[in-house]
Amino acid sequence: MGGVRPAGVGRQHLEVTGVRATGDLAIRPARTDEAALLSDLGAAAKASWGYDDAFMAMYRAEFDLTPAFIEDNIVYAAETDGAVVGFFAVERQPGGTEYQLLDLFVRPDRFGQGIGRALLHRALSEARRNGADLLFLLSDPNAETFYLRMGAFRQGRQRSRSGARVLARLAFDLSAAAAAD
Repeated sequence: MGGVRPAGVGRQHLEVTGVRATGDLAIRPARTDEAALLSDLGAAAKASWGYDDAFMAMYRAEFDLTPAFIEDNIVYAAETDGAVVGFFAVERQPGGTEYQLLDLFVRPDRFGQGIGRALLHRALSEARRNGADLLFLLSDPNAETFYLRMGAFRQGRQRSRSGARVLARLAFDLSAAAAAD
């Protein structure tokens, strides 16, 4: 599903600067024993956008993290002041160089502090370090503007895993050609 990268859209600068989180922000590999904590954090962030109980039940059934998923994929947690305040999950795609950003969530009381930006930069960096040339995601409508602002480009629309919604498919070009831009 290759899209056309608009002129002037290259790989984002991956250094994290300007994080306005309280205390020091550490982004570290998630632990398998944090699966429930991260799932609850993701659900709280998703619910803050006003989704109803039926949607949230469907979301939880589809996207709750498991220890095995954390172990087999690229999952990192953001921690500040001794508490987990966000996370991302990148799913490796077997035999390919396109990986999928499945989750990137920040605790609702920490919105607007630069944590999401820091997590995305780390997700891009880790995906590239693990061999991805492209990191794609199916964006929730509430997050699409964030990803576009961060340098994603549109690749079209695609059904969610559950088939319940058609979402924008966005991508970040991590290839060497993008790095030269």
